[in-house]
Amino acid sequence: MMSENNDIESNINENNNVLSTTNINDFNKNLLLEEKKDNSNPYLILYILLYIILFGLQVTYYVYSIISLCQTSYIEQKESCSKSNMWLYVLINTIISIIVNLNNFQNKLLENSDNIKNKVNYVEILIILGMTVWSCYEFFGINCIKELSSTILYTILEISVIINIILSGILFIIFNNE
Repeated sequence: MMSENNDIESNINENNNVLSTTNINDFNKNLLLEEKKDNSNPYLILYILLYIILFGLQVTYYVYSIISLCQTSYIEQKESCSKSNMWLYVLINTIISIIVNLNNFQNKLLENSDNIKNKVNYVEILIILGMTVWSCYEFFGINCIKELSSTILYTILEISVIINIILSGILFIIFNNE
């Protein structure tokens, strides 16, 4: 009888220890979660809002780029200004920017190694600089392009020039600070 009581008491003590250890672990986890909540980024809502706005602007840019390409055909653009490749620029710029943005999104999802990210960033930088040179040439270097100033295609080219110059300036500042 005594041994049965001792066995029962030892089982009870073991169960209490397991329960108390489990309760302590749960308490520690909850405490850590509360600390993480307290240390969260206070600007998180601002970041999310900024991201949503930038995403909306990109989608709007892509939609209007496609509309401009449909509104003014390549042949019409060449008849108005034969020296310009504005229509091709808008088409290629739209395709490349979508690919680069999807690539960035995929890299953030997969969290690739730093070496791969750096190689991709240098390729993206070269693409941005190349597109900046091409857009500036189309906009500032070809005089007959003013004949298309009433089209959305011309407006998209203007916006591309502004965006590319700003991005190139940001890249210049970043590389001068390193």
